[in-house]
Amino acid sequence: MFELKITIVYDNNTFENDLKSDWGFACFIKSKENPNILFDTGTKSKILFENMRKLGIEASDIDEVFISHAHNDHTGGLKDLLKKNREIKVYIPASFNFLSDNEVITVQKSIKLHKNFYSTGELNNVEQS
Repeated sequence: MFELKITIVYDNNTFENDLKSDWGFACFIKSKENPNILFDTGTKSKILFENMRKLGIEASDIDEVFISHAHNDHTGGLKDLLKKNREIKVYIPASFNFLSDNEVITVQKSIKLHKNFYSTGELNNVEQS
């Protein structure tokens, strides 16, 4: 049986009173069988890190980041996160021009990333899911 847990870390609505809300999105995908993935990084790294801390998620817990598209409300925390963990692998859509010392994989076409985890590839030269 494939098990995973998805935790919303950054969103404009929160259901936990002590989490900060802000325009943007990030969720932490934890799996026993695959690397731990942060899907998008929200708008502001300060809010991202504060919410992660409150949820018990450390930058060192993140193995990979998957960026859906290049808008700031999905990428705003990326650079600061990569400063905290230089081992994170980053998957970006081909239209996102991003440079980093971390390993960056540009996704053009649909690919299998891990067991039960795929990218659609870049859709309409804008985003991936």
